[in-house]
Amino acid sequence: MQFHSVAGIFPEMLPEEFASLKASIETNGQRVPIYTHEGLIVDGRHRYRACIELGIEPRCEEWDGVGSLCEFVRILNAERRHLDTGAKQMAAARFAIELEKEAKVRQLKNLKNAGSSVQICTDEDLGYSRTKAAEKFGIGERSVASAIKVTKHGDDSLKQSVEAGNIAVSVAAVVADLPAEEQREIVARGEAEILRAAKEIKLRKSEKNIATRQERIIEKTKQEIFGRAFITHSDCQLIVDIPPFDLLIADPPYFTDGDYTKIVESFLCRVKPTGQSYVFCSADPMELQAYFQLSSHALKLEQVLVWNYNNTGQRQPSSRYNSNFQVILYYRGLEAPHINKPGDGTHQYACQTVNAPDGRIGDRFHPWQKPLELIERLILNSSNEGQIVLDPFACTGTTLLAAAKYNRVGIGYEINREFVDIAIRRGCEYVV
Repeated sequence: MQFHSVAGIFPEMLPEEFASLKASIETNGQRVPIYTHEGLIVDGRHRYRACIELGIEPRCEEWDGVGSLCEFVRILNAERRHLDTGAKQMAAARFAIELEKEAKVRQLKNLKNAGSSVQICTDEDLGYSRTKAAEKFGIGERSVASAIKVTKHGDDSLKQSVEAGNIAVSVAAVVADLPAEEQREIVARGEAEILRAAKEIKLRKSEKNIATRQERIIEKTKQEIFGRAFITHSDCQLIVDIPPFDLLIADPPYFTDGDYTKIVESFLCRVKPTGQSYVFCSADPMELQAYFQLSSHALKLEQVLVWNYNNTGQRQPSSRYNSNFQVILYYRGLEAPHINKPGDGTHQYACQTVNAPDGRIGDRFHPWQKPLELIERLILNSSNEGQIVLDPFACTGTTLLAAAKYNRVGIGYEINREFVDIAIRRGCEYVV
């Protein structure tokens, strides 16, 4: 029998794992059926191989066709396969790719049934395969995006290196831009060479693209740009030549997506001595410890602030407290002026209680989006009209739009094209 493409979502068993499975089937028989769909194996390729090698007639069972075939396969394997981080990221990528295939099949069926040239599909069908994969596998969307790039463009040796845990998927995604032969040569030379090559590739991209991008931004600053929000589709790690700016508001991914402290630190170093900065981080002790170690020649960690929200329902944990707050690290330049004090005094409380955005009333565009009201308070407290507010993790543009609303210049970078498109729909202007 041949295999369906969904059978490859999860990685091949290691030789010792397969040997153990084969021995079990030889001793106890085939307990779990091999699932098929339209004559193709969708789950159980290792059981099938073991049965063939043992001369046992494989026992098969047809999938009932209810729901998503991808999700059916994921659930079966999630119960019996333990994957390390790299293998899980690559499995999530293949899951996302298969989900999109399913969505396109549904779309074609809908078009055929409707007898119309108008595309009939939902956001769930085509827009959120990465989001779903991240949720189902319990990893970050950025990791899924990187793994998809490695899956689609990476040489087999690069993919295997990620799955084996020898190289981070974010690094492999950079190397995947190279021709396959170069990828194989780099992987063969070991982890240190992969890291060096990734660094060089980023630098080349930076030198090639950043100069042009900055020229365009500078050209725009010659015009009347106060009260406008600009967003660029870019990995903020490649932004190495940005001029000094007045206010940094950074909301980097949580540590489940990786350690972004060094990237944040590089932007802190570009804030003017007269500027200020706010960096959001979770309440996780390890994450807090890492951020407390950041340093900047021009800025001083002045205070630890708290954003408290009480409107998100959560399952009650058994061994810890529900976390309904995030930490905001407040930095001040050595020459920074006093806080503006535009509010009634409550906007200067170290603990700011503001409801989280609520999708039911249409103001939530991202699961970890910060409330517009909170960002507005920070901008009004720590910047003046005409100054530049920069957000290196702009996401759907909340910070940029708040800056523009109060006659500042909002400039942001976002790696996820879907979020950039949402920011544009909300009112941001796109800078190539």
